[in-house]
Amino acid sequence: MAAQNSWQAKVINKDTELPIEAATLIIENTSLVAYSDTLGLVHFDTIPTIAQNAIISTLGYYRKKVKLIFADTIQLIKLENYEEELEEVIVVSTRNINEQDNQATRIEVITDEEIEERMTDKPADISHIFKEQPGIQIQRTSATGGTMNVRLQGLRGKYVQILRDGLPLFGSFANVIGVTQIPPLDIAQVEQIKGSASTLYGGDAIGGVINMVTKKPTEKPVYDLMLNGESALAADVGFYGAQQFGKVGFSVYGIYRYQKEKVWNGDNFTETPLLQRYAFAPQIYFNITEKVNLTFGINYLNEVRTGGAINAVRKEVDSTQTFYERNKSEQGASNLRLTIDLDKKGMLTIKNTQNLFIRNLSLSFFQFSGTQFASNTEINYNLKFKKHAVVIGLDVRYDRFIDNTKDSTAQNLSYSFLTIGSFLQYTYSPTDRTHLEAGFRLDYNRP
Repeated sequence: MAAQNSWQAKVINKDTELPIEAATLIIENTSLVAYSDTLGLVHFDTIPTIAQNAIISTLGYYRKKVKLIFADTIQLIKLENYEEELEEVIVVSTRNINEQDNQATRIEVITDEEIEERMTDKPADISHIFKEQPGIQIQRTSATGGTMNVRLQGLRGKYVQILRDGLPLFGSFANVIGVTQIPPLDIAQVEQIKGSASTLYGGDAIGGVINMVTKKPTEKPVYDLMLNGESALAADVGFYGAQQFGKVGFSVYGIYRYQKEKVWNGDNFTETPLLQRYAFAPQIYFNITEKVNLTFGINYLNEVRTGGAINAVRKEVDSTQTFYERNKSEQGASNLRLTIDLDKKGMLTIKNTQNLFIRNLSLSFFQFSGTQFASNTEINYNLKFKKHAVVIGLDVRYDRFIDNTKDSTAQNLSYSFLTIGSFLQYTYSPTDRTHLEAGFRLDYNRP
């Protein structure tokens, strides 16, 4: 067994020497992660001797790498803060479009700078964006297939609502593998509500909400090309483009990923599956007037991932290694949003999303095939006056699943339901630093 050491450190501001709370410390070449407390202190009990460095980062400070000093004393780590003023962060997930610090609901934001940094680790999907985020766990749902979902505050992925510009991105069937299928190419920021957000988003948001806010086109053209190669025989090719031409703008992205199957621990079962995926998503923006805006877009995704015994994945004859897991998924979706600014009378928003998801799962001993159609339509009205803010709305959700499995002995899992919901959220801000919020939601569900 390798020798292990304990290590203590204190993280402080280089200029003021005040402690820094909630700084993230990662022990390099290990899975060990910890966060500094209110006194700036952090402690690791068991660090392998092979570990030599720690990486420290937190919002507003430059990232720093330090050499570990194993001693009885506390190692002092000084972080240098940014000289420039931090950019104001506007959040939209609560429907009260406002600064992050002026929200009654706690919302954590991953900014575009952090997203760009995480993309260098894994540009193919968003799973690495949530790395080092407290309270968020990316859980692997298949040991050999590499599928994952998101857990918030320890709750299972089916209780987490994943949104794109406030619209549901996946239905309950699709989110089992969806988090590994979302490319970060057009994402400007990610907003996280950790805890129940059912007032605005319904029962699917008991665990919380992850809302991905996309980049908007400007008159300055943006055209990016992404090429990525990995030593594990994986490659990505992607592009993103956006530009505004007067009252009409567009954005579009496309990405292709190929990944070779790989066994890492010598047990002849894949930790990295054989994977081929491509996706594209064009979006059009219409500024009909200064106060009326319309957005329409579509996206398409096709993916095949195969894991299991390495010989079975490679279709090599071996009677001792026959297990395989093949996931073939196909998704098509559309989104529509109309916003009308009524000046002092508030803002009216109408939005709709349609989602078709097809999944075929093949195991060496089992076959499953299903098609899901999910639709969400919402109209909401946002009004702010003096120290008060009110959001009132109505949404209609339809979800239908068709079990296409051809097995007379298996239970048919088909279902359909219609949910009509109404919601009201009221926020009172007696001072700039005090915000009180209350909400009410009523749903009617019909099979």
